[in-house]
Amino acid sequence: MRLGVLITLLVLSFAARAAVSCGDQLAREGATRYDIINLCGEPDWRDGWYETTAFGVWSPIQVYDQVFIEQWYYNRGPDRFIRLFTFQNLRLVRIDHLGYGWVPYRRRQCKPAMFFIGISKYEVWFHCGEPAWAESWYGGQLIRPGVGVGRFGQVHFDTWIYDFGTSRFQRILHFQNGFLNFVEVGERGHVKRRGL
Repeated sequence: MRLGVLITLLVLSFAARAAVSCGDQLAREGATRYDIINLCGEPDWRDGWYETTAFGVWSPIQVYDQVFIEQWYYNRGPDRFIRLFTFQNLRLVRIDHLGYGWVPYRRRQCKPAMFFIGISKYEVWFHCGEPAWAESWYGGQLIRPGVGVGRFGQVHFDTWIYDFGTSRFQRILHFQNGFLNFVEVGERGHVKRRGL
């Protein structure tokens, strides 16, 4: 009996994750980007990168399949969770819920203590605004899940620097595919220059 109840709860929790409501409509995994825009409206933030899978890694002929991964963030206010929709090419493949949202257009004070591993670029940008310096680049990662198959993922790296002024140390944030991966403490901040 208990096992049956546990299985039912697991199935229901998976189904709840695979679909969320947007107004009076349901956004489901498998929907197109066009469908989600029409159901939920424009996202508050978008981020994307490419991943490449290579088949026949040790054979004379290799076939490559490249997909575009895009993440859409929806902030529905302080009483609801931020929704993260992940698309692979045209289709929605995953729905996640992050922390609670916030009142749009009302920034909180940016503090170095808020830079914890796993926070999204969107959340950092909202709380702290544009960084003093930003760089982006792609790196690669080859994973071989089986014989003759290699998954080469182009990892999207971002580095953002926040300067808190001469009395505090800079924070250098390293993101990987849209989420904070590493925080570095930099030099003391700089005096803001005018008219450069």
